[in-house]
Amino acid sequence: MTQRLFFPTGIGGSEVKAKDPPDAFLFLPDTFGSLGFHNPFVTLFLIRDHMRDTPEDITESAFRWERERYFEEKCFMQLYSEQLLEEFGGL
Repeated sequence: MTQRLFFPTGIGGSEVKAKDPPDAFLFLPDTFGSLGFHNPFVTLFLIRDHMRDTPEDITESAFRWERERYFEEKCFMQLYSEQLLEEFGGL
């Protein structure tokens, strides 16, 4: 199917016609005489088994971390803001 998309009339000159070249001709590296196309889904396919969390879980975890960090910094500023104001003369 990919071959028909890129080469509707076949590959080669008048003496050589390849009506349906193999996928290896398209996807192998160009050092092997191929076109060197890269399928972006192959990388995702290879890492799919190693991804334990869904995108929603990752986003929720980031928001949770950000919320905790915000409250930590807020408490720090509330505790030390009066001392800092006295120390630096009411900036």
